[in-house]
Order: sequence, then structure tokens, then C-alpha cells
Amino acid sequence: MRERIKAMAQEHTDDRHHIDRSDIVGDVIDLSVGQYGISVLRTTKDMLDRSGYVEAQYLYAQANSLARAIVGVPTVIAGVGNIKV
Repeated sequence: MRERIKAMAQEHTDDRHHIDRSDIVGDVIDLSVGQYGISVLRTTKDMLDRSGYVEAQYLYAQANSLARAIVGVPTVIAGVGNIKV
């Protein structure tokens, strides 16, 4: 199964589309399509929950939009996000 996924990914590497940076949630610090990306989310008080933490939907939106930009396709489902403070 891994080999099939790898083969399909290699077949479609040229299918990438340009993602406009304005479609990315957060400020893009560094981005290399197909390799990596770094963005920073500037939070406001209206993004906080009652405990004072940023609500998950904002973090997910940032991770998902950055994943789309890195992969270079209009739709991506993010499975894991590495969040650092």
C-alpha cells in the first residue's frame, strides 16, 4: 500500500496549483512548495475561549491552509499539526 501511495504521489507531482498567500491563515514566514512551510498566527481576544486559550478551529484553519500551500493543491485534509509556543 505504501508503494502504491508513493507511486501515485510521484505521478501527480506536476498537478500542483499556485495557492495565493492571502488564502493562508496566519503570516507566512517561510514557504517552499512541496517541501516545508512556516507561518505565525497573530491572535486576538475574540479568538480565545473562556479559559484564555486560542480555540482549536483557528489553529486547525492555520494548519490546514498552510498544508494546502505546501502541497500546492487546492484541497488537503490535515491529519496532524505540530504546534509550538
